[in-house]
Amino acid sequence: MNKNTHHIRLLCTVVILLLLTPLLLGADSGCGTSSPYNHVLVISDVHFDPFDDPTIFNDLVIANAADWNPIFAKSTATDLPEYGSETNYPLLSKALNSATSMHNSPSLIIFPGDILRHNFNTTFNGLFGAGVTSRDRNTFILKTIKFFILQVRERYPSTPVLFTLGNNDSYLGDYLLETEGEFLSDTADIFYSDFLKSQADHSAYSTTYKAGGYYTATFGRDDIIFINLTSILFSKDRPAPIPGDSAYIQLDWLESQLLAARQAGKRAFIITHIPPGTDIYGTVKQFMAPTGKISDVAPMWHADYQTRFMSIADTYADVLEVVFNGHTHLDEFRLIFDTTRTRNGDPVLTCQSISPVFRNNPGYKLFTLNATNWELVDYETYTLDLTDQNADFKLAYSFQNQYEVGAPTSQGMTDLFTKFGVSSAAKDDYIASYYSGSPHNAINDTSWPSYRMGAGYIRPALYKAAVNASIP
Repeated sequence: MNKNTHHIRLLCTVVILLLLTPLLLGADSGCGTSSPYNHVLVISDVHFDPFDDPTIFNDLVIANAADWNPIFAKSTATDLPEYGSETNYPLLSKALNSATSMHNSPSLIIFPGDILRHNFNTTFNGLFGAGVTSRDRNTFILKTIKFFILQVRERYPSTPVLFTLGNNDSYLGDYLLETEGEFLSDTADIFYSDFLKSQADHSAYSTTYKAGGYYTATFGRDDIIFINLTSILFSKDRPAPIPGDSAYIQLDWLESQLLAARQAGKRAFIITHIPPGTDIYGTVKQFMAPTGKISDVAPMWHADYQTRFMSIADTYADVLEVVFNGHTHLDEFRLIFDTTRTRNGDPVLTCQSISPVFRNNPGYKLFTLNATNWELVDYETYTLDLTDQNADFKLAYSFQNQYEVGAPTSQGMTDLFTKFGVSSAAKDDYIASYYSGSPHNAINDTSWPSYRMGAGYIRPALYKAAVNASIP
């Protein structure tokens, strides 16, 4: 071997090691330097609206998803959406560009569901006109999903995305995900290769995802199991539970995964769309008296499914680390306590939406984790003020600085819930952040007990009692 060849090979080896350093260390890295922290980007409920500019609709129908960017670029609809509207192309681009500028190489991206806008099918049918078929619509839905994936990959070409399906993510419409249906079959390989980056056992993933949209992934961690739970199947907006149905099968599967994790000495990170507990907005709207007391509770899930889930969570509290979710579009949290409430609650952390359809400001979160053990350290929330068309996403707050209860772990979130009862500053900060700084915040002094107790009481009877007991 001559001297030049040796130097070339040595240089190549150094370059390869530098490129692999972030993977080998399991930590975010810049210029080959290790970091004591990892970062996880959480972005949820995009509800992308490809119909925002009807004049380009026909061009989108004809083109492949990979060719949509130039079509949107020529659109004259360049304004950000108004409150009550969905995410258009300008907002999607601004959100993803902002996230990239805040951190361009997170260890993981979490997407808790809802790629598609509300009322997707009826809007498509109206624009397409006479002769529309389900095949026309399904093809366009699939292209919209592919386009969103391409937009993420344009900014984050190699970061794996732990995803779940939202209630709008299906061919049939809202809450109508069909188990073992065409949508799951058509999207399985796309999500596996383009979002998960093949970091899951393909055979197991294909079986469970096609059955009901759920799966586990690894992402290079030997100490953590990443579980996607399709909570759409538990929703109160779907048919009532039947013994042995697809939702119960999924819950049995969840228990088996947590048991295996315990036996292997692993912890579990769960991602899902709809959180367990109360539909707080629905409860306030339907069942709150002028005094603030409530006569009933609007649930998120069917009671039987939630009871089974809570039993599993209680049994495997030593394994369950955190639950990430979306769906409500709001910056909130919930706590899974055991029935005796003798331990800290397991945190259920909701990421606010990009879509402002519920009159919230768009937002996303960037979590900081200990690089060694992946314990949560902090998170930052970035929001966009839609009252200003020229605004960009900016840092709204960091959890540790705003609430001063330590990290957003089981201990910190339990302490924050307790702090709401003694600190007006914590209460005011939580309310101000709930709609991501939007002027359309729906919480007032009368409804505050319903929102506060929604964080600490998932079981409906306990929630109702806690709300009413807090009101003179």
